Amino acid sequence: MYATKKVEGGKLINIEVSDGDVKITGDFFLHPEESISEIEKILEENIDNHYLIIEQIDDFISSNDIQLIGVSSSDIFDVFKEALK
Repeated sequence: MYATKKVEGGKLINIEVSDGDVKITGDFFLHPEESISEIEKILEENIDNHYLIIEQIDDFISSNDIQLIGVSSSDIFDVFKEALK
């Protein structure tokens, strides 16, 4: 399953969900870059329970001083939900 979205400001988010694995790509920025794997893990762990995903991503970002540039946790969640359809 795959979804893509161009968010306000022109940045692109792509999310692929396959056999319980989640892969996030796009032309947005995340610092530090390796944090993307932790966000993917949050999504993988909540494929069947979407209610707390944004809170968990926001908690992870704020507690680890991570910068999302060009997209928001809500944008990631929206694309993730679309990929699961």
